[in-house]
Amino acid sequence: MVVIEGHSLTVITKMQSTNEDNFEIRAYTSSAKIVSYGFEACLFKHVTRQANKGAHVLAQEGLRSEEVTYLQNRLPRAVEIVVDDECRRISSRMNRRR
Repeated sequence: MVVIEGHSLTVITKMQSTNEDNFEIRAYTSSAKIVSYGFEACLFKHVTRQANKGAHVLAQEGLRSEEVTYLQNRLPRAVEIVVDDECRRISSRMNRRR
């Protein structure tokens, strides 16, 4: 199963819908839906902006690099830092609950 998370509730709702819409980003949501059909299961899930921080930094770094091939089996250091921080926060919360 593939889980795609996003912080835009409008976009996630459109992705989960089986209805066609006239929303401005219809071309993007339609393309994403077509790609999702290639997976056995695909879940579109709404998350908070904070939970999506790693993806946001990854997109920013990609735009900043202006390279045709951006990710080549590695993450930019800025993304690693954000993801590591989030993993530590999650681990800390889990340990406090025990």
